[in-house]
Amino acid sequence: MKKRILASAFLLSLSLLTACGGPTPTPTPPSPPSSGGTPPDNSGGQPQPQPGGRTISGTLTAPKNGNVQGTYLLICPVVNNDCDWDGVGAIEVETSGAQATFATPDLPDGEYSVIAWKDNEPRNHFGAEDAFGVYSPDQKTMGRVRPPNAKVNISMMAFDEPGNAGPPADAPRTAVPAELVGNWSTLGSSGGGYYNPANGTWSPAGGQGLWYEIHSDGTFIYSSYIESRMYGCTINFFKYHTGTVAVQGDRAVFTATNAHQKFEDTCNPSRSYEKTWYPKPDEYRWGVGVRDGRSSMVLVENGKQEGLFFYRSQ
Repeated sequence: MKKRILASAFLLSLSLLTACGGPTPTPTPPSPPSSGGTPPDNSGGQPQPQPGGRTISGTLTAPKNGNVQGTYLLICPVVNNDCDWDGVGAIEVETSGAQATFATPDLPDGEYSVIAWKDNEPRNHFGAEDAFGVYSPDQKTMGRVRPPNAKVNISMMAFDEPGNAGPPADAPRTAVPAELVGNWSTLGSSGGGYYNPANGTWSPAGGQGLWYEIHSDGTFIYSSYIESRMYGCTINFFKYHTGTVAVQGDRAVFTATNAHQKFEDTCNPSRSYEKTWYPKPDEYRWGVGVRDGRSSMVLVENGKQEGLFFYRSQ
């Protein structure tokens, strides 16, 4: 994987402070890599990743139709059960594609959280246009990892993914296999998602996650909630879709025919919004089985190896 290793999260810290109402300085970016060669060492003398060392490594996966190139991986020491932002180090991913592997330099002993952030235009702001992900082995809370560890896999999500202002012209629909029918959640809990269509209200009750209700007649309901807290700023992002499902073998296409989303930025209220927005159809390879002793569904996007697991809600 091509990457730059930064001696500190200087660029990232400035960007996040800007998002939280701080000044807008102009940092000097690292030098670009030589064409076809090894990226220059911008690590300020930090060692490069060595196999078998005290490193953290794994796989980074972009959002749907996304690219991991330009993503920053923040390696954050955990102090007093929280991220120590003053001690954050960062890696910039330069490999182009839907997925990339990564490895840190040797790290001091201790626990770390790993956060992925792609700062899309406009730059130097953490907002709805960005992609974000955290290492979370239980898909509920921010995970902690102690090096050496080679199984840190992160799937990013796009806050404001590509789509259209109007419903799709075509919404394919088929009968759904019985094993795929039901309520599925990354939290594995019961409930009806994060949006009440009867009164148009949103609620983060139950914690952040993703939720599907899939019906045998080829219709579905989807709801999600993402929360991010950095430097005293909180971003909340909600989605709610209803639509159709078309299943052929191990392939399933989810097409939203009614879709709403809400974005809240506590440090920049002017960037907050609520709107109707129709994402492009989601195409997955799917499977149903048992994981961690529980009935589970996995959805794997086209072109990717890692999937997202959902547990059947009781």
